[in-house]
Amino acid sequence: MSNAWVLVANQSEARIYALKMPRGPLVEVDKMEHAAGQAREGDLVTDRPGRSFQSVGDVRHAMEPPVDAKEQEAMKFAKEVSDRLDSARQEGRFDRLVLVAAPHFLGLLRKSLSDATSKQVTEEIAKNLVQFNAEEIRSHLPDKL
Repeated sequence: MSNAWVLVANQSEARIYALKMPRGPLVEVDKMEHAAGQAREGDLVTDRPGRSFQSVGDVRHAMEPPVDAKEQEAMKFAKEVSDRLDSARQEGRFDRLVLVAAPHFLGLLRKSLSDATSKQVTEEIAKNLVQFNAEEIRSHLPDKL
């Protein structure tokens, strides 16, 4: 009997499916949404960047934030998803984890997962499949799952 979870995510939505038997159907067990992940940069930032003086002379320059607001929101959502997965792992709700995420968001998830949860990852697929139903998602997964 398998106790695998399949996370399908992008920067604005995450769905978690259980896979109880090899080649079996996916059953949705959880869903998370992050509306700010779909917002435009201008909607997330209300102020203009600050200004600073050049170290020599009277020239001023706009200061850019180290990470843009859209990226910051994606990082925040990746952390929320990772925390949810970590809690479920600690509760013993899965023993294997498959990550299916948009390529950039998959990288953010990797950075956010705890070491213990990362060890449960058996497969990674860098595709944005959030818009597909469970049957279509299952067709993109390896048969061995």
